[in-house]
Amino acid sequence: MNLISTVFKSNRSAITLLLAMVFLLLPGCSSAQSLVPDESTLEHGDLIWPRTPGQFIPYSSLPSGDYTADKQSWNLEKTAYISLVRESKADRYEQIAADWLAELNYDQFREIYIGEAQDERLSAFGLPAPYVGHVGIILIEKEIRWVVEAVKGKGVRKIRYTNWLAERSDADVWLGRFVKLSSADKGLIVDQAGRQLGKPYSLMNRNLNDDSVFYCSKLVWFSVFNALGFALDDNPNPERLIWYSPKQLMGSPYIQLVFSPGPYKESARN
Repeated sequence: MNLISTVFKSNRSAITLLLAMVFLLLPGCSSAQSLVPDESTLEHGDLIWPRTPGQFIPYSSLPSGDYTADKQSWNLEKTAYISLVRESKADRYEQIAADWLAELNYDQFREIYIGEAQDERLSAFGLPAPYVGHVGIILIEKEIRWVVEAVKGKGVRKIRYTNWLAERSDADVWLGRFVKLSSADKGLIVDQAGRQLGKPYSLMNRNLNDDSVFYCSKLVWFSVFNALGFALDDNPNPERLIWYSPKQLMGSPYIQLVFSPGPYKESARN
């Protein structure tokens, strides 16, 4: 049993209270105004990524499909992240995140993030979950901006952009736009996503072309692949060993950021 769980179980109430007090002071817990794109700038088929300052994204490497190579890549990224935090004047949240990540191995990471246990596991320690990212697709109907997205507990849904922002009142938002695609092509992508409304959410199904269940970035990959016939990551094989993350999607050569509060892996307002 690791040190954190031993200490936590020995004095659960005290640790919970201490962590609650600490996180009230963390970036992202303040009332600083969010950095979001103006509604009038959103175009049909745009993509938006929310992120609350203070959340960290411990995984950004593109999976190769080879377990050994992916493990090596992840461990290198983990080591680099921890070194950066410990050698810099990182804020308290990043220090706690690095300490937590130091105890995590690749198999545990896969179990947490490919499975659906991250919130439950980390809430046991009173810690906010490391953020794997989120993405939605902009749909415009009669000049009203909507977001089509796949979310845990709600499945694939359509929500008005203003309400979507209200649900994430403390989040910054990145705005991406497909490059070299016509308005008609973008419309086909949105139409394909719209056909999935009401379908359930799952992070467990890693076949990107399986239309029975969706997670957020899978919905985007699937919609582009089935509407226009190409893969956003230039890998047309839909069978994956690990999920296609929102951060990987942001790095697609077919997408250009047109509004950015800062590096997605770092807090824009830290």
